[in-house]
Amino acid sequence: MNNKSFPSFEELEQLREQYNQQAFQNWLQVDLFSLNWWLLLLMMVVPWIIWWKLADRKRLAELLIYGMLVGLTSTLLCIIGYDLMLWGYPSRLVSFMMPPLFPLVLSVMPVAYMLVYQYFPTRNTFAAVSFILSALAAFVIEPLMVYMHMYVEYHWSYWYSFPIYFLMAVGLRKLTQKIISSHSH
Repeated sequence: MNNKSFPSFEELEQLREQYNQQAFQNWLQVDLFSLNWWLLLLMMVVPWIIWWKLADRKRLAELLIYGMLVGLTSTLLCIIGYDLMLWGYPSRLVSFMMPPLFPLVLSVMPVAYMLVYQYFPTRNTFAAVSFILSALAAFVIEPLMVYMHMYVEYHWSYWYSFPIYFLMAVGLRKLTQKIISSHSH
């Protein structure tokens, strides 16, 4: 029984192909080599250069585990929010990458949280500094990204982001420490 009141998979794929072609043309004409494009490129590269200079070489594996968990979680949440139309990304570094704002979720956030993880090793200091970093991310970085036309909120609020950032930092720290402690036994 075929109910034609909804599009078929093939029709959805055709729409996706049309969208991708239009998005690529928009990226070529609007984003590529724009000021935002250069800023996104810097956001992708500079944090890792800073991290490499500051990273505790004796704890590289532990720091990278934590950073990869932050990046993976941020990416997953970013894609979910984007697909649910909670927010959008008018500017992109690369037209076909998901999540569109990957310099933020795969560079800025993991590096920032890894540095907090490294420099504030006790639970209480880590939580306090993560609280501050989460507030900065939600109430300074996100509004700045909106102002710069890199991020648009549709059905979202900075107030929703703040506890997510904080719980992610604290929860992934605990998970990282469990992984490290189970590996050392």
